[in-house]
Amino acid sequence: MLSGKSGLDRMLRKSYPASKRVKPIEEIIPVSTATFESEIRPQFRPVVMRGIAKDWPAVAHAREGQQSVLNYISQLDTGTPAEVMLAPEKERGRFFYSPDMRGFNFRREHLSLRDLAAHLSTIADHPEPIGIYAGAAAMAEHAPRFAQDNPFPLMDGIACVPRLWLGNATQVATHFDLSDNFAVVALGKRRFTLFPPEATPDLYVGPLNITLAGQPISMVNPLEPDLEKYPRYAKALEHAQFVDLEPGDALYIPTLWWHHVAASAPVNLVVNYWHNDAQRG
Repeated sequence: MLSGKSGLDRMLRKSYPASKRVKPIEEIIPVSTATFESEIRPQFRPVVMRGIAKDWPAVAHAREGQQSVLNYISQLDTGTPAEVMLAPEKERGRFFYSPDMRGFNFRREHLSLRDLAAHLSTIADHPEPIGIYAGAAAMAEHAPRFAQDNPFPLMDGIACVPRLWLGNATQVATHFDLSDNFAVVALGKRRFTLFPPEATPDLYVGPLNITLAGQPISMVNPLEPDLEKYPRYAKALEHAQFVDLEPGDALYIPTLWWHHVAASAPVNLVVNYWHNDAQRG
């Protein structure tokens, strides 16, 4: 078995819940679609549902080990190249701007999910590997059978394109989406740190015209916040919430809620469902 104690994993161990300023996200028992739509969604707050996807075949593979999931993804892959992000080892999985703010600290390439899975298997036991992941790969294009085999009940009757996020120990910078979202962990571990929209003035939002993936991001690294450089971030932490998710767990993120995502295992897979696109921003 692989330890998974990468540099990012060690950073996570040193951060919350040691910080008393960051509280856990509320957890609820899995509910029906009707109950979620009538009672949970209107409250405009994040919630965690442990084990809602525990019966997924992908989660069953996760119980057998990461290689079983990689083999499963490879079998389902259509071979269509997906956009893959790569950051050098020194970045410790953090995808961000370059030091001069004129570019980024990563590059983009294209690989099939099968080829990405093979590469992840090769570097999984490296103590400080490059950061690599395919993000928002549309299931219908890259692994259509995954959606059939692993249905998410709360999306019944809701228009949505399920997407796969496959990679190693990496960070997605704090950002918001113009859609509601369900994030379901199928393999590995993920920590989500969320901030409500009212925390925006204290998050030190970066450039609006040059962004990593569309939406602007917070310049603060939640895992190593520099409170001398970003003193108001301490106020944002008073509103922060976090959760650690494992295979079968799901998180609901309402539109416009800021979220930082850190995957810490040698191989991680999340399925997300953006839906109810908001006509505001």
